[in-house]
Amino acid sequence: MSDSQTAVWRTPTEKDLSSSISALEIEAYRTVCAGEEQGDPIENLLTRGADHVRGYLRANSKIVMGLKGTLPESLIAPCMDYIAFDVVKRVPRANTEDRRTARRDAVTLFVRVQSSGFDVESNGQPESQGERVSSQLASSTKRRFTAQSMDGL
Repeated sequence: MSDSQTAVWRTPTEKDLSSSISALEIEAYRTVCAGEEQGDPIENLLTRGADHVRGYLRANSKIVMGLKGTLPESLIAPCMDYIAFDVVKRVPRANTEDRRTARRDAVTLFVRVQSSGFDVESNGQPESQGERVSSQLASSTKRRFTAQSMDGL
């Protein structure tokens, strides 16, 4: 990727997941998990999946990480293949050999990324960008405290 191109790192979405499993399976998972966790179970699953993949990415010091929760575009589909297996484990439907293979292939790809055997687009900005806290530096040449004023403290 040239310096003039912008790397696309984004948060995985339910629409991305629907490329790996059906809408019926997504809704079945949402129903099965309702009440077990706070918030939307699909959103939680997407977050856990992205965090899992980011663990592999962090282990590769050549990759400049994107904002928290984001993945490079090239790893969105493999992440969805990885978590689709978890969805189907929870709903009354068997995981097919195709899904097992897709999950295994996704993990193999993540390991290759971790060991620099597969290049992904770096984000070009530090991981903590967007999570920064600003502060102001105040300085003065006038001493406000002297040894005498601090006496007794």
